[in-house]
Amino acid sequence: MEEIGAINLEQADSFSSKDMEKRKRDIINFLKKKKDWIVYAILAFIISISVFIRTRNIPRLKDITTGTWTLGPDLDPFLFLRWAKYIAEHGKLFIIDTMRYVPLADICSGEACIPINTKGETILLPYLIAYLSKFLSFFDKDITVTYAAIIFPVIFAALTALAFFLFARKLFYKENKNTANIIALVATAFFVLIPSLLPRTIAGIPEKESAAFFFIFLGLYFLLESFTSEKLKRGIIFGILSGITTGALALIWGGIEYILITIAGVILLAFLFGKIDEKRFYLFGIWILSFIFSTMPFSVRYSLQSMLTSLSTELIFMVFFIMLVDFLLFKKRLIKISEKITNKLPHQIISFIIASILLVIVASAVFGISFIPDRISTIIDQTIQPLNRGRFSVTVAENKQPYFTSDWAGEFGPIVFNIPIYFWLFFVGAIFLFGYLIKPLDKKEKKILIISYIIFLSCLIFSKYAPHPNLLDGEGPLSLFVYFGGFLLFIGSFGYVYYKRYKNKEFSIFNEFNFAYLLYFILLTVSIIGARGAIRFIMILGAVSPITIAFLLVKIPQK
Repeated sequence: MEEIGAINLEQADSFSSKDMEKRKRDIINFLKKKKDWIVYAILAFIISISVFIRTRNIPRLKDITTGTWTLGPDLDPFLFLRWAKYIAEHGKLFIIDTMRYVPLADICSGEACIPINTKGETILLPYLIAYLSKFLSFFDKDITVTYAAIIFPVIFAALTALAFFLFARKLFYKENKNTANIIALVATAFFVLIPSLLPRTIAGIPEKESAAFFFIFLGLYFLLESFTSEKLKRGIIFGILSGITTGALALIWGGIEYILITIAGVILLAFLFGKIDEKRFYLFGIWILSFIFSTMPFSVRYSLQSMLTSLSTELIFMVFFIMLVDFLLFKKRLIKISEKITNKLPHQIISFIIASILLVIVASAVFGISFIPDRISTIIDQTIQPLNRGRFSVTVAENKQPYFTSDWAGEFGPIVFNIPIYFWLFFVGAIFLFGYLIKPLDKKEKKILIISYIIFLSCLIFSKYAPHPNLLDGEGPLSLFVYFGGFLLFIGSFGYVYYKRYKNKEFSIFNEFNFAYLLYFILLTVSIIGARGAIRFIMILGAVSPITIAFLLVKIPQK
């Protein structure tokens, strides 16, 4: 009996251990199959933290004299709230705001004054607040427009975190899926905690940026989906969605220039590197049409004339025209180009030169001889000083000139032993990611470009190190020399590698450059230039920078 009992115990132990092993395998297999759900569960947790942080002040937004809700201490949101209340009551906004434009006009010439149409403003925000209040009233009839305005930035902060995650993950679509998910999750965790974004996305402060960042990252995500899709139909759908989303951004935020310049820049670079084929040419055209038709009917700010003469929007049309010239010359062969020329220069550079000459001639004929020199001067001035330096502008605190020592270091996060940890992680991460962008090149070329990029990035940031009398004050001769010198060195280094590759019949290697990385580096560069111009623009760099840090923190252990 004892032997039988011992055998039964051994069998029970054997069955138990086999059963446990089977269960472990089943759990592991289940988790492998459902790992996407784990990713989204972690993302939901990150978003819940974002919402928790941004709603801690809601109990303090009660007016102690009336017991009703009120907004936080910021001026612009009260204007948006007044407009939202009118929209909620009447269904649309008035044409002339008599409380804002006194006496009913803003632009006067002699005795004639022109009333300012509210459709010339970025008016999508009050419409969103008004319709949010209507939506919430389905669940609670006591919801007021004011409460909808209070909770609006929190809701859009959550939506923005989701859009940012999708954008960050799409940037690394060529990486392993698990790696892309992890990088996107880490980046999103940093994103929701960035100090520079909190004042614009906290409850009670329905500022434009609270919704603008949602449209920024969603629009760029759709653009990446469009330009990286293999099927034309899918590319068209996402191209239209990107154009509409970018149009919504234009209707809500004056900083649309950042995104338009980024898109124009990445398309131009992709074209010069031979990455724009006929399909992508059509997709870009579809994006432009979608953007135009989602802005022009809703705002007098975006007429066709203003789009063709505004610096940011005209860049989009210029890039499309360059590509159109290339399409007609080298795809349709309308005019035969001598082989002596094509043997010396890539057809993209030839098209760029021809299109530029044509644009200069047409612009000078239509707008006058001084138009092109004035445009060049404006571009240079805006890279140094993105904001107007008028008396009114410089007295606004958020337009204050930022310097590395007093503003940059403290705006991003913790400083340990007087070292801005977050900033240096971002700086090193940007260089590390740039190395991945140029990975297809040989060792010598990569060394040249990485060194020139380090110098370029350093010149871009530290040329505005500290206020006068520091030599690197952002405006002095030495500071400007460092600033533009970094640009010229980097462009010259890339030009050298570019021409050398073409001369050696190895130009096709540039087609291997990752389009998503190109987009990110243009966005990063534009964000840094903006952050040099005013305190308020540091938040844009703060929103973009987590991606380089996440990439660094995930890829270094893999290495």
